[in-house]
Amino acid sequence: MKINYEALVYDADPDNRILAAEHGYGLDILIHDPVPEVRLAVAMQGCGLDELINDSDPVVREAATYLPLVESANPIDRLCAIEHGVGLDKLVHDKDEYIRRMVALQGYGLDTLIRDESASVRQAVAHMGYGLEELINDEDTWVRVRVAQHGFGLDVLVNDPKWQVRKAVAEQGYSLNILVNDTDSLVRDA
Repeated sequence: MKINYEALVYDADPDNRILAAEHGYGLDILIHDPVPEVRLAVAMQGCGLDELINDSDPVVREAATYLPLVESANPIDRLCAIEHGVGLDKLVHDKDEYIRRMVALQGYGLDTLIRDESASVRQAVAHMGYGLEELINDEDTWVRVRVAQHGFGLDVLVNDPKWQVRKAVAEQGYSLNILVNDTDSLVRDA
């Protein structure tokens, strides 16, 4: 069954009007909706931002203020948008790995960012405690350190070839009777 989004613009249920706005229908009408969540959905479409920047609802005002920053060439502008939780759905695919890392640290898009090409982004995903069962086998040492810092998979990571990972395991208090004899003094002293 095909949804008639145009009809939803006039629906009594605000959830249906939000759905219409999310699909780009009736934005010129829904911008004046009495329900702030509907106006927020309009703002998230990038419509009427010059008007919504003065909206009575602070969340709508914030979205209208920071959404234009998502498209900015200046990474500081995009970071500002992230800080306010705006445009994360676009910024999760940003070309700048630092931007993607900051999106991950907001807890957004972790299911996508867990496979990011950048180890720094994957470290942020591990820092958030997401996908540890997958990240325990990551090629990057510091991603595995983050996994150990969560206390996950210590029984596997205690035998990691990298001393940094074993040190993180020791700092969790795991297998100290084994790690006290580690070949690396930094692990032994942890």
